[in-house]
Amino acid sequence: MRRAVGTTLAVVAALAWAPPAVAAVKVEGTLVTPTTLKPSTRTILYYLQLRTGDAPERFSVRFTPPRFARLGALEGHSIDGPIAIALQGPGTIGQTNQASAFVAACSERVERTHGYVTGAAVTDIALPANTATTVAVRYATGDWRPWRDGDYRLRFRVQPTMVGTYEPPSPLAGGPTVTRSITARTSGPKV
Repeated sequence: MRRAVGTTLAVVAALAWAPPAVAAVKVEGTLVTPTTLKPSTRTILYYLQLRTGDAPERFSVRFTPPRFARLGALEGHSIDGPIAIALQGPGTIGQTNQASAFVAACSERVERTHGYVTGAAVTDIALPANTATTVAVRYATGDWRPWRDGDYRLRFRVQPTMVGTYEPPSPLAGGPTVTRSITARTSGPKV
């Protein structure tokens, strides 16, 4: 009987101890709507599809708009924003930091500038374990029709950093769990 109790305790102890869950967020893909820009298009929605493993995840996502450059001079970015960020699925959005970009004017006339001065934005995100969630971000194309040779693809970068500081019980408290960056870019839209 004593041997059975000792063996049972050893088995229970082995089952109770489990290695800590490894942080693992996976990028499942990107989407964009509309897929083709028309002169009447005023906003573009970009999507980043994410999946988590056995542990909750905390990280930031950097949204980098394409540059609008002609003849080697940066004239800003081809889209303006983000003007809205949301999650489609479980999770929490935290603080967003928006960078500004220096823009060299391509014309002395204000109405002739091509790009926008908004640069990359970084947003903190917390996702529960074993979930699929999509980050949706809306950008504006502006008052002028999209340029035919313009690049309107958005680059996403999942980063092992956080831009905000959070206290419990926030799901964002505790710092990042992601240990490496993952980059993805949308394939469009096209003009």
